[in-house]
Amino acid sequence: MTSQNGILLIDKSKGISSAQALNIVKKRLKLAKIGHSGTLDPFASGLLVALSGSCTKLAFVPEAALKEYTGEITFGAATDTDDLTGKIIKESSHVPTLEELQKVIPEYIGSFKQTPPVYSALKIDGKRAYALARAGSKPIPPMPPRQVYVKDFSVEPIDKKRFGFKLVCGKGFYLRALARDLGERLQSAAHLSLLRRTRVGEFAVEQAKSPEEIEIADLLSFDTLFSGAHTLVLEGKLIQALRNGNLSSLETLQLKLDNLQSEEFIVYRDQNDNPQGILKVTPKGWGLIYALQSRA
Repeated sequence: MTSQNGILLIDKSKGISSAQALNIVKKRLKLAKIGHSGTLDPFASGLLVALSGSCTKLAFVPEAALKEYTGEITFGAATDTDDLTGKIIKESSHVPTLEELQKVIPEYIGSFKQTPPVYSALKIDGKRAYALARAGSKPIPPMPPRQVYVKDFSVEPIDKKRFGFKLVCGKGFYLRALARDLGERLQSAAHLSLLRRTRVGEFAVEQAKSPEEIEIADLLSFDTLFSGAHTLVLEGKLIQALRNGNLSSLETLQLKLDNLQSEEFIVYRDQNDNPQGILKVTPKGWGLIYALQSRA
């Protein structure tokens, strides 16, 4: 029986939602369970890191990874959704020069506060903000700013109104909000007009396949999420104990634990070098993050 536990790298095209892309893969490959680690809007394309079977428990790893995007910001018009799919709510005849834009870019590198778009999946009083915005029955309260992180951000001109960009950011960053904020900061109006996710952590979009092309043979082992992690080789009886959630059997590994850093992830393998699960070093000792079951 072929295991259904693993990682799939999907190159989502424009025009479909992330959920639709996953459903295509789920049906084609007859997967019992599949999830992803970060939504792409329907107008956006690029890399979705999907997790199948029991590996959905590991979604927190790519969710927390740095992500790389390329795209375009168009000046001269702002929209209610902060992207090209929305209605124009403001226009400006002023379009900043490349020099003006480059001058303010340092303000958007590092850690800073960002106000999420009104059209977002964040919840207000238990309801999705975008659902409230679409209903339009009452004003939407201001979204509270959130701490975000950008590692790198560069731009280049495309034409009189459009600038291409490349950006690397952390979890929770909104490219649509960046376009909106740049328009306001430069006394203009702007929206996100093109977006493609090109990297998630160690995974690049060049490794991905479309939902229509991907095969079960493309399933990557869960340990690819933990490249560079330390490895422990365990005996079969210890591996089976971990499958049953029994960590007391790891007491014999105290010496090895003392040589590791707190909060460090460890890939444990069987004696044939097959990855079997993930441990984490905690202040109280070993913690079990994931144990590969004997069957999918």
